[in-house]
Amino acid sequence: MIGSRMMNNFEILSRIAERNNLKFLVEPDNGREVSIMEGLDNFGREDECIFAECTDNEVTSLLTAWLTDDLKGDRDLAFQLARLLAARGGLVGELAAKIICEESWNGFNCKQMFLAYICNMDDFKALLAQYLATMPGDFRDGLFIAAMHAESHEVDGILINAFSEWYKSGDWFPAGTGEDGWLEYFLKKWIKVYSLEKIEVPLRAYFDVCV
Repeated sequence: MIGSRMMNNFEILSRIAERNNLKFLVEPDNGREVSIMEGLDNFGREDECIFAECTDNEVTSLLTAWLTDDLKGDRDLAFQLARLLAARGGLVGELAAKIICEESWNGFNCKQMFLAYICNMDDFKALLAQYLATMPGDFRDGLFIAAMHAESHEVDGILINAFSEWYKSGDWFPAGTGEDGWLEYFLKKWIKVYSLEKIEVPLRAYFDVCV
């Protein structure tokens, strides 16, 4: 039976779907109900987050349910929730920080999207560099979302170094993990700001293994 709190979250998601011309569905998956937003294009990373107009109460309700596994979303919806966590995670900061500190982030972890919250933490840049080095491909989306939200030259440097190291390793297959889309996203920004010499390796990586 669906509790009143989850019914409220489903109502919020339904309103958001209608506002963004999307279709909200709840489908069974191994005994769980998975929330789905049909019509999302998460590779349009520069588009506004679908939760941008939510009130603080709505954000708190959705993020609390997501972080505690009461709300399970498909990958596309999780991407949007992670963007929300990066932007307004302070509303659930104590809970999010507790999860970040208690989880092991040295390998495959189904909670990887929660790492979007680290851009709100004091040691964000150190954590970003650490987790980019330890999380495997296809489990780094949360980190990229955090970096996308908290852009700075120092953050760019951490990303440039990470992409360069992955490419040089010869064991990086971004087209299979979706990280080719992230590299393209960041390169479009970097090419307007940095010399070609500074971004030479990520740029070479893009044309060599992504295109």
